[in-house]
Amino acid sequence: MRVTRASGPAVTLTLAITMVLTVAGLVGIGTAAEAATPTCNNRVIKAGTGGTLEPNVGRAGLPSHGSDTGCLLRSGDRTGADASTSAVWWLQFDLNRCYGQALTLDGDFGPRTAAALKVAQRAAGIDRDGVYGPRTRSAIRWYTQVSGPHGVIAADCLSYGQLR
Repeated sequence: MRVTRASGPAVTLTLAITMVLTVAGLVGIGTAAEAATPTCNNRVIKAGTGGTLEPNVGRAGLPSHGSDTGCLLRSGDRTGADASTSAVWWLQFDLNRCYGQALTLDGDFGPRTAAALKVAQRAAGIDRDGVYGPRTRSAIRWYTQVSGPHGVIAADCLSYGQLR
């Protein structure tokens, strides 16, 4: 296999533009931890109790990669509008219910979802980067409800620490 080295004005210009965009924050390289964290591709149901749910145990849906909730979602991710499996759909649902957002539940992590996530991150007192990952998962609140034979009995937004 023969390896050639690219050089010349086009390569220099490409490198210069990439450096400027990266420094300006328009192109992200990401951290090593982010690179090792899988993209959320599903949802997992967690049991939770606390707040107005006591003494009942409710259920909350969280984005996951398989059963692992330590995953990433960011602008451009699309996981579909199927509520039974869509990681983005569940994030949008929780942002609507716990943070008063009015997102369309479409499974598309676009600019409106990123902006809504920043609202939740601000409320949680963490950096507002618009990226959902383990730090955001642990800091924001999750819509948890107790259902009975005739619908929802109780609902509350619980911290991740109240879920199991």
